[in-house]
Amino acid sequence: MLTNCSLCVYKTNRETALLERIMQQSEMRDSEDKVVMSQDIVSMELVRMKSKHEVPPFDREILNENLHFNSVSDVWDEKDGIQEFLALGMSKGSIYLVHVKKLHQLYCRFTVHREAVSMIRYLPHSQTFVSCSSEHDMVFWKVDKINKRIQILSEFIIGRQVINFNVLND
Repeated sequence: MLTNCSLCVYKTNRETALLERIMQQSEMRDSEDKVVMSQDIVSMELVRMKSKHEVPPFDREILNENLHFNSVSDVWDEKDGIQEFLALGMSKGSIYLVHVKKLHQLYCRFTVHREAVSMIRYLPHSQTFVSCSSEHDMVFWKVDKINKRIQILSEFIIGRQVINFNVLND
């Protein structure tokens, strides 16, 4: 990620990687083909999930669920099972998930915090996310697959900025 919130997309070849393209922030769209980047990207995390069922596609700002589902359903790879997403923490508290096979298409959009999301981590064994914001709070949350919404498990006011958060369960 560059300082202007552009994403650099690289193609790897053994030990080296070549810059394939630079994706501008304005290229990311939702299922209604509207530009989704009204906020700046503050943090980013690569999230690996074991299957497409861990997080269903949903967008809190799109009313037509079928339209959204159809626009992202071609990213799943059934034979591999592992799904990779970029979790983008935004400047106004939203979190966007974008599948790495379709970086220009928004997969999920929801709000967890009221201020900028400074850190996101995924705990694969419990299928739980941890995120921190510039308000110095830490939230543990899950995606409710049935109701397609965020379920807050715990929230803590920690009173200081989280610099580093490592997951040691693998």
